[in-house]
Amino acid sequence: MLVLGVGAAVLLAVLLIGGSFLTVKTTGAPWGSSVRSGDAIVTMMTRLEPYMPGLHRNPANDRYTVGLLVHSASDGARGRFVELASGQRPSDLKAKLGPVDGSRVWFVAGTPGVYDVRSERVDRRPDGQPPSRPFTPADLATGRDALRLMLVDPGSPPRIGSVALPGGEGMYQTGFLRTEPQGEILRLAGDNVLLLFESKPYRAGTVMVARVGSDGSMQWTLDTGIGELREVFPDPAFPALIGDRPREPGKVPEPILVTVDVGAGRVTTRTLWLD
Repeated sequence: MLVLGVGAAVLLAVLLIGGSFLTVKTTGAPWGSSVRSGDAIVTMMTRLEPYMPGLHRNPANDRYTVGLLVHSASDGARGRFVELASGQRPSDLKAKLGPVDGSRVWFVAGTPGVYDVRSERVDRRPDGQPPSRPFTPADLATGRDALRLMLVDPGSPPRIGSVALPGGEGMYQTGFLRTEPQGEILRLAGDNVLLLFESKPYRAGTVMVARVGSDGSMQWTLDTGIGELREVFPDPAFPALIGDRPREPGKVPEPILVTVDVGAGRVTTRTLWLD
């Protein structure tokens, strides 16, 4: 009996270890647009749960985990993942971020809820209703059209008022950062502004950010490492950019969050893939 008991234990261990090796691990990715609440950048994430491979695998049997990836714009530490739901069927996968109400971020992850970035708590039965605002034609803009609403076209060559900046080679798709879509230009300390531009035409380069003085002088220029910019979150001290790294043949571009320390003149880059 002792021999049989030991044999069964060994067999169980082999099955468990073998199963872990056979399980396909997956990576979470952003789902929809991110939002900003104060210092926090919040991104809805979905991840296909690990599964056993097979010749006749049915995708309808896949299950997903949904959660929030929360980063601090001023602190370069790794983001914190807040799980909201698991075991979600593909046909029932309903996940999106809603409006921001102070420190509260509304969301839908199967069912509605609120995440408070200050208390770091999830409320599945929040009081009240999500805040609303009047509809504007800008709400219909998507993609690069929506992105351009966050930038002031400075003309060619780019200018600050009557001051012309160096333009031409190495500066494409230039734009001064606004405070909000179609809002005023974002002003930094010393009445400085931030200029975004691409290093090469036709998205062949990377997105650059420069701090520009009121006299048109470039105080610093930083390479964000972003090949295609998707979202901009203005702030006079720690603005944030979300986009994809430059494309490489045969690879899926990595989504990244880049925060800019305006005072120090440096960038911090974090992946938006979730292991």
